Amino acid sequence: MATTIATGPAPGSNAGGVSGEHMESKPLGNERLRVAAVFSHHMVLQRRKPIPVFGEGKPGTSFTVELKPQIPALLSESVSSPEVHTSSSYHAVVHGTVDEHGQWLVVLPAMDSGKTYRLIVSAQDIRLEYRDVLIGEVWIASGQSNIEFELHNALDGESEVALATDGNIRFFNTPKRGALGDELFEDENASSWQVCSPATAGYMSAIAYFFARKLRSQWPDVPVGIVDCYVGGTSISCWMSEKTLRATQYGNAYLERYEQQIAGKSLESMHEAMAQWQKVFDQWNADIARAQLVQPDIDWDTLNTQYGECPWPPPMTSFSQFRPTGPFIAMVSRVAPYAIRGALWYQGEEDEQYGSSYAAMLRDMIADWRTLWNIDALMASDSNNLLQSDEHDAIRSASPLPFVIAQLPQWIDKKQYVAHQDPMLWPVLRQAQSDVTHDTNDVYLTVLMDCGEFNNIHPVDKKTPGERLALTALRHVYEQHSIVADSPRFRDTLQLNDTQSPVIGVIFDTADGMHFMHDDRRIASEAVESKDEALSDFDVLRKSITQIARLLTARGSVTEPISSQTSEQQFDEWFRPRNASGFEVAGEDGDFHQAAAMSLTLKSDAVDGGFACIVLYSPNVPQPRFVRYGYFSWGPVPVFNSAGLPAEPFNTYRR
Repeated sequence: MATTIATGPAPGSNAGGVSGEHMESKPLGNERLRVAAVFSHHMVLQRRKPIPVFGEGKPGTSFTVELKPQIPALLSESVSSPEVHTSSSYHAVVHGTVDEHGQWLVVLPAMDSGKTYRLIVSAQDIRLEYRDVLIGEVWIASGQSNIEFELHNALDGESEVALATDGNIRFFNTPKRGALGDELFEDENASSWQVCSPATAGYMSAIAYFFARKLRSQWPDVPVGIVDCYVGGTSISCWMSEKTLRATQYGNAYLERYEQQIAGKSLESMHEAMAQWQKVFDQWNADIARAQLVQPDIDWDTLNTQYGECPWPPPMTSFSQFRPTGPFIAMVSRVAPYAIRGALWYQGEEDEQYGSSYAAMLRDMIADWRTLWNIDALMASDSNNLLQSDEHDAIRSASPLPFVIAQLPQWIDKKQYVAHQDPMLWPVLRQAQSDVTHDTNDVYLTVLMDCGEFNNIHPVDKKTPGERLALTALRHVYEQHSIVADSPRFRDTLQLNDTQSPVIGVIFDTADGMHFMHDDRRIASEAVESKDEALSDFDVLRKSITQIARLLTARGSVTEPISSQTSEQQFDEWFRPRNASGFEVAGEDGDFHQAAAMSLTLKSDAVDGGFACIVLYSPNVPQPRFVRYGYFSWGPVPVFNSAGLPAEPFNTYRR
């Protein structure tokens, strides 16, 4: 079995998710009436959707929730965001009663952006007033370390933080806990929405920041709010309900592994073990931060040699945020059903050993979250026991909360690369992520195959992923169809009528202007072919173009075939040798070999976004039947469309 590489937390991230420095205290209420922690001054409420307001209290307590325009003079002097003015005003009032379980939820009517508001929750002798409330677009950003990675640590982080002056971008850092209890409640009391500024933006998810900034560039008058809800080093099982995990063999396996890890341990011994680990971990983090401050360009090999590798994983405990269901209970369920437009999901690294079940787990997790955010069902049911009730299965797909999935980029550990040992684990996860977006409604994929870093599981360029996620949301969630957001995607293979042909074609959709870009990544286990070998492959492919063109024309495509004369320009523009194409082909035996590739541009008015064909050849596979692209941990991925989006990896061979 391949060695598991610890993913761990994002370097330099806030371990608890709460930083009191720059936070304004919020009204907390008391045991008679409390509002959920996600409500505070400076919050952003979702526009054009019903607005749930919820919390806890003494059963039978009657209360009123009111949303009213704010008088400008009441704005805090510390708030630097400009108020978005409008000629209209709006005032909504709803009444409610705390139920027998001590929970309450009311729903304000949908509203549009345009004014600054106050949210007031009051009972007989209680008045909780939240100021500087905006209406806009709200997204939850969740997963593990690469979405946890904070802006101050990202590429050009110092300058990006200094330029983060848009006060209509706001964020809420959900406290990072894995169990209900006093520690969580204290963190929740200290948590608060923050207005984006050079003093605060550094502690926001870098990907979520660039996502929000891209949305703001599309709608300058619409505020954007981000609910940061992530924990580095978490498995997908951490973000799911116990009911859902227990329902399947693959889900229950996560719980069984967890139960074995804590078997025989007392609560006292678990707290002691965690405290000892935390001391070691904090010291390691401090050493790393100090070394990076002295030498900003220091590499991880040097750091690991000097200070040892990250002390990961932490000891498993019954209260850990790394245990199955932990963050679902203590984070997601504490935020839901705060009104959001959709979810950004960047996760999978921690589940690399269980890739065969990842697609099913991801579908189940999405269904869990959609249950939590199903407002109609929550209003009609006993919301406190929804995920434990028989109604759960009946309504789990009724509320299609959109998900935008960040597909894992490329990455390989240096030791594995040097040893020519590609573990081939992440390709399975990428395929699983792709499969879910193909077969699950309102789930969309953002391809990041060109965004990874060699020997660094936490690539520092977070601007590219953040902006691509925003493009995906704009096109598919907001239905701005003029925006190009989709990567070239495999549609079909094309085989010549001659079954003995040594070439095979691959047809891509959303491939307008598809072309080869330079990419010098190589798979270490493969030898670099000679120039003569490359020219020989080129000649085989060039001679097949006429036959391929006839087949495509018969399918209704208009082709633009290249000249039959070999030239250096053609070689550079339309051809990639075996070790630089990213493609592999196999015969019926499923034994894959690298393939040379030649691009053929196609046009069809019937295909949205254009499509293209790439013809493949390998002298080691005389009768190719199967194709895969980008199916490795680290290697060349030169295929892009005219929008600069990398082709989605794929594999037509399924055992």
